[in-house]
Amino acid sequence: LKSKKASFAKYKNHFLKELENLENISQSISFSQTFQKTPLGAAHAVLQAKNLVGKEPCAVLWADDIVESKVPCLLQLIKVFQKYQKPVMALYRIPKESFQFYGMVEVEKITKRLFKIKRVAEKPSITEAPSDLAIVGKYIITPEVFDYLEGTSFDLKTDITLSITLSEMAEAGEDVYGYEFEGKWLECGNKLAYLKSNLYLSLKHPQFEKELKKLRRTWRNW
Repeated sequence: LKSKKASFAKYKNHFLKELENLENISQSISFSQTFQKTPLGAAHAVLQAKNLVGKEPCAVLWADDIVESKVPCLLQLIKVFQKYQKPVMALYRIPKESFQFYGMVEVEKITKRLFKIKRVAEKPSITEAPSDLAIVGKYIITPEVFDYLEGTSFDLKTDITLSITLSEMAEAGEDVYGYEFEGKWLECGNKLAYLKSNLYLSLKHPQFEKELKKLRRTWRNW
């Protein structure tokens, strides 16, 4: 019984430490929120934040796109923005059988990883895809993007994405950049991708990897 109590106390202390770390981090962060009252697509959802953002550039991050990298993906985009002061989207090369599921970009190459966006093709076939560079849900946008969003007609029949808005800006002659970030793209947008990403990161976690790798070896013998 004493052993169980000691184990339970250790378990509670672990979570207490996690909560204390979260509290320490949150003290330097302020949160605001806004709501999309009608489901009119991702770009419309971003528009709801205009009054909160004001005249500043801001980051837009989709929660189901995770990037594992030494330098955070967002920081890589920020460095590009600091130089060019124009909207930037994250890019990642994918196999041709996946083109039909993503926004694919037509680009003009500037450097090894930096591109100027010419247009976006939403979920094209293999033959229609303009490149093998897919858009990952991480962006730096400027106040001008909100101006384009305000001029967009949203309805329940269409799902206008932020990528399409940026494509319209590029085709109108505005400078929009794409950066092929360094790192690994981990998707969580469907059940299988979510499970794969969780398993991948769990197997690399210093707290869990030892036991999970032991369990994985056990599975092989089943």
